[in-house]
Amino acid sequence: MIGSLRGSLSMKSPEGVLVDVGGVGYEVRVPVSTLSDLPAEGEQIFLHIYTHVR
Repeated sequence: MIGSLRGSLSMKSPEGVLVDVGGVGYEVRVPVSTLSDLPAEGEQIFLHIYTHVR
């Protein structure tokens, strides 16, 4: 499992974010409250990841 991601914020949208980590893009769904707290696209971010498996 993935526990955290550190990388460049490539894209923000209402559905979530795209984080570039070493050339690999990870699509992460985040709540609106987290989305509004994130920096601008192109900035570095660190996210703790919770994986929900159905």
